[in-house]
Parts: sequence; C-alpha cells; structure tokens
Amino acid sequence: MNNIFYELNIFINLLQLTPNLHTVTWISIKNTLKDLLSLQESKAYQLVSKQNQVKMIIIQSNYTKKMMEVLIHLCPRVQYISLGLSDRSLDATAHYLLSEINDATLHLFSLCIRVASPHWIKYWKMIIQLKLLIQAFTYGGQEYVLKSGE
Repeated sequence: MNNIFYELNIFINLLQLTPNLHTVTWISIKNTLKDLLSLQESKAYQLVSKQNQVKMIIIQSNYTKKMMEVLIHLCPRVQYISLGLSDRSLDATAHYLLSEINDATLHLFSLCIRVASPHWIKYWKMIIQLKLLIQAFTYGGQEYVLKSGE
C-alpha cells in the first residue's frame, strides 16, 4: 500500500469527524498518489470535499503540484495557502494556484511563499505586472502595477 494513500485516507477520515476544522498543516508531502483517480472518486472524498470548512492550508516543505491539486479539490473553500521550500515543484504549483482558469482556486485570495530565491521572486513580479497590464488594456479600468523598485 502506498504510504501517502494511507495518510490521505486518515486525513479524509479526520475531516469527516471534524467538519469545522479551519486550518490544516502538513510537514511534508513528498510522494504523489499512484491511484489518484480512485481516491477522488471515493464516497468519503466526495463527502468531505462538500462538507469541510478548511480555509487555510500550510505546507512546511516538500510538496508536489499534484498533491496540491488533491488538497485544493478536497478543500475547495481554501482562502489562504502558505508554502515552504520545495526543490522541484514551486513553479508548477504557483502556476497552478494562480491560473485564472482554475475553478478549484476561486476562493483563494492569499498565497504565501515562505522561501524562494531572489531570481524566482523577480520572475513572479514580472509575471504579475504583465497580467495587470493585460487586464488594464483588456478591461480599460484602472490597474495598479508594481513599480520596478518594489
């Protein structure tokens, strides 16, 4: 049995027993489920995703984009995500979470990246500035763009 599958089943059971839980903290989610579809189709997963009230997810370190997808779909009312260090998944996870066509993150209004290189921060500032400029031209409204010195 896959260890992460066992851990997620325990997590789902805990969410069933504590539907008013607002914050979830994971130390590390290194592995990705092999049989992700069967977990997401299970009755327990479906029930928990409709009933739980998790608003905050904190991942200390070592996560994958796929596992973030599982958590986001399991906790669709999440508003705040805090991510620690991830050697290989930070970019992919950030792209997924900040995607405008992502229905799973409709309630997300705060994303905290606790550890990132200066190059990564500069890259994402540029991406955000470009998105704001595109929105300003598309919608004709006033948009505030980060100044290059910020």
